[in-house]
Amino acid sequence: MRWVLKLYPPAWRRRYEDEMAALLEEQRAGTRTVLDLVVGAADAWIVGPRGPFGGLEMWLAALAYGSTFLVMAIVRRIVPADWPWDTISQVVFWSLFIVLTTWRARQPWARTTARGSR
Repeated sequence: MRWVLKLYPPAWRRRYEDEMAALLEEQRAGTRTVLDLVVGAADAWIVGPRGPFGGLEMWLAALAYGSTFLVMAIVRRIVPADWPWDTISQVVFWSLFIVLTTWRARQPWARTTARGSR
């Protein structure tokens, strides 16, 4: 049953693996327990110590920006040159920026409180 615990992230295993292994030895673990541990491992990877995606937000934002501008570069080759490409690229850039920063600001893990404010 200890193999299921290897699915968890290294930081989680360093902190909780021994305790969880002891709990698993005490009780009879069935299919439901294994399924619950697999779901818990997925959750630990997705909502890790650095928030959802375990710090992948910047990579996802970079991927969104990169893929958008790649598509724009391809379209720019197809569409006539007299289009206002500087304006279009500025609008796309700032629209993505506003959407991504608004999304990030609404995440509960992104909120911090000042010391002594509680």
